[in-house]
Amino acid sequence: MSARCGELGGLLERSGHDLAKTDQSVLTDLDQLKVKYADTEAVGGQPPKGR
Repeated sequence: MSARCGELGGLLERSGHDLAKTDQSVLTDLDQLKVKYADTEAVGGQPPKGR
């Protein structure tokens, strides 16, 4: 989780400082992160039944 957040944070920080980067290139970078972490299961498990 830490690595995933760190990569996303770095990407967002670079896109905020580098105004020459297009929206499409930022979306491409985000899509690459989605692919890299596609098999990561959600944290927290299943909610209790009856809620």
